[in-house]
Amino acid sequence: MLCLVVDDDPSIRQFVRAIVGSEGLETIEADSGAAALEIVTKLNGAVDLIITDVHMPGGDGLTLANRVTAMFPAVRIVVMSAYEEYSGDYDFLGKPFSWETMLEAVRRVLARAA
Repeated sequence: MLCLVVDDDPSIRQFVRAIVGSEGLETIEADSGAAALEIVTKLNGAVDLIITDVHMPGGDGLTLANRVTAMFPAVRIVVMSAYEEYSGDYDFLGKPFSWETMLEAVRRVLARAA
């Protein structure tokens, strides 16, 4: 399974990548929504999970999530933010989050997809 981790902060990407990797998922990274959308498009939607920050320069995470969902509805998405709560179509994690909280979110989202 392939997970795309999207955040403008390299330390957050590294932390999320370690968590997701502990579950046996292969991970790739992007530093903006625009870069992530380019990756997903090049892979023709062959991404199982996207974990994305909401607020980023170069394309926000909600725009990314909405575009990916419109093009590739099978891709599962978790959005995260330090600035606000989110209630919508995607699973949400508030920053900062613990290893366990992220792991639970990943497992929950992937279980629903199965």
